[in-house]
Amino acid sequence: MKRTPHVMVVDDIDDDFATVIEAAQCYGFALEILRAASGFDCIRQLRASSGDPAAWPLLLLLDLDGRGDDCRDTLVEMKTDAQLHVVPIVILTTSAHPRDIQFCYDHHANAYHIKSVNHVTHLQTLQQILGYWINSALLPMQRSAIK
Repeated sequence: MKRTPHVMVVDDIDDDFATVIEAAQCYGFALEILRAASGFDCIRQLRASSGDPAAWPLLLLLDLDGRGDDCRDTLVEMKTDAQLHVVPIVILTTSAHPRDIQFCYDHHANAYHIKSVNHVTHLQTLQQILGYWINSALLPMQRSAIK
């Protein structure tokens, strides 16, 4: 099941999801921005791809405090899975608590960013994240023409 290159966002705040889409549009990326309603839904969607890395997201943006579940469990499950561990996970959350930051890096998050309450600052952060992971980083998943 091949899919258009995409980024998956696990975030229960509609405005934050809309800002991810806005950031991708600013770059003109030819990629989809998909949303999982929860960490559980994210894992379910990824496992439904029958283990085909071409169907996995190029990047997963994960808010730690999702609707109905703690996305720390999602991070741990993905990074300990024999196949899914290759999906880059960038934490994008409101917590600046050192305990949360340490937990995420201890469990192999690829980066940790704090969401700004200021829309412009949040948008700039997302543009930097997407610019780096989509334009600069070499990713293990297939990267067909994104731009």
